[in-house]
Amino acid sequence: MAVLRLLWMIAYVALHGASGHRVQKVAVSDQRVAKTELGAPEEEEMRKEAVKSFKPPTVWMPTLDLKKLFMHKASRVNLHRNSNTTIFEQTRNAFEYEDPRAWGANWTGLFFTVNFTNEKGVDSFGLRKEWLSLVLQSIVLPAGHSDKTGLQCVSSGKCGDEGTPQYLLKALPSGELVPISVEEVETSEQTGRIGSMLKFAYDAYDLAYERVLGEKEKLPYAARMRFQFLGKWLARAHIVTDLGFAPMGLHRVIYQSLVAGYVVTPQTPSFYSEEDTIPACEKLAAIWRRRSPQELQSYGWLSCDEVKDHTGKYTQASCYKPIFRDEMMWNALYLAWGSLAPDGAKADDTVPFSAARDFTERRCEQSWKAFEEPVKYIVQGFREVIPSTSGLWKLLDGKWQKLSHLIEGSSEVNVDEMLKAVSWTCSSEEEAVIIEVLHDLQKQGQDLPPVKRQLNKLLRFFTGSFKPPVEGWKKDTVEFTCVNPGYTGGKCVPLVGKTCFNELRIPRACCKDPATLKAMIAESVVSEGFGYD
Repeated sequence: MAVLRLLWMIAYVALHGASGHRVQKVAVSDQRVAKTELGAPEEEEMRKEAVKSFKPPTVWMPTLDLKKLFMHKASRVNLHRNSNTTIFEQTRNAFEYEDPRAWGANWTGLFFTVNFTNEKGVDSFGLRKEWLSLVLQSIVLPAGHSDKTGLQCVSSGKCGDEGTPQYLLKALPSGELVPISVEEVETSEQTGRIGSMLKFAYDAYDLAYERVLGEKEKLPYAARMRFQFLGKWLARAHIVTDLGFAPMGLHRVIYQSLVAGYVVTPQTPSFYSEEDTIPACEKLAAIWRRRSPQELQSYGWLSCDEVKDHTGKYTQASCYKPIFRDEMMWNALYLAWGSLAPDGAKADDTVPFSAARDFTERRCEQSWKAFEEPVKYIVQGFREVIPSTSGLWKLLDGKWQKLSHLIEGSSEVNVDEMLKAVSWTCSSEEEAVIIEVLHDLQKQGQDLPPVKRQLNKLLRFFTGSFKPPVEGWKKDTVEFTCVNPGYTGGKCVPLVGKTCFNELRIPRACCKDPATLKAMIAESVVSEGFGYD
């Protein structure tokens, strides 16, 4: 009887520990030692506190099949890289509908795997690291993207398989990510005569709703749930699990809000005169950190060449005058009230100069709410995974920069540190060429986000991540192998990255000189997924 009880306990631990029901099990096995260059012991302690407070949902699996009940069932996330559904949406579906147990599983263990359909490869951490990078990237609006069909999730709540990827975030010129707002999406229902009539009816309904029941949320429910999952994902994937850092950075106001537990009001130094300053517009100025009309519309400066004197002030007086204060410019803009129309005005009525300040203030308030609402749900999701009772918040001590570093790490790739971890299978001459090229790439693109830097792209090519490992570079954890592909006739051909082993295979013909190798690196890493196996 004692033997049967022992066997039952072993089976129970195997089942519940792997599926995340035993929090202590996750706390030990899903958290490797996380040492980074800045404050390593402190960050290690922060991650431990986050893991301690992480409570995976209990998933009840009714079954009379003893084999299913007591034997371990591995968790597997199946993804389609070239699907019209983003990796983010596929991941959300996997955790919330297909296999909820996987959310609490040990993501760094042997019984959790990631699989890309119709692609070769066995997940030995490489595919998992790549997956962690792709989830966030997949919902960032590509630069220059003008197709509005990819914005249906935030505009109308169509977030599933809509025939085109749905985006939730966009990058500012600084590279920081912010939510795509409802108000900036011009849907087809708002165009044309019939569309204008429908919009007028919807606006009238919204006005009546807000007067009776209070302010109505503009963000569709389905979009709210996606932003909430984004918050959960950031906490689960980049703090509770230390497989890799986020490939792109969020706006500092989002980090400040995550630390505070609510959406904080950003502060910015006074710029315009007290008479011209509009508080709601100043919030947006703090987000954009620039005051051109492109960002702030009628609250932007009238004209500015952005030339500064020795004191740091702009030399043009028009830099300190907002557009809404210039009657000639205002009349030339010929702006209509739209959904901001006050009582007694129609949506198609032109805004007179006498109401320019009022219109500008209304528009800024609308734009701020469009930013504030999705951030609120990101914070809710994040705090669901790491609750307010977690010791992490005490260790952060209100400093958003610490949280940012926990999630993003450092985008700088220290080539000298990385080379200490390299195990070489190349001649000394080939090593010299490779080292010279790596140092040259390190100097390039310092003002670009990591996803656009050539060195970071190369790093992802053979490690699965745009950034150095969370635990830092360790000896013999990277392999540089110079090979002789027999089928090429000695030509320089594309490199091959093996993310499972952090291995970069470089054809010897490419190592004849730095220029040849650099050109082939650019060709090898340009295509998503090329060279992975």
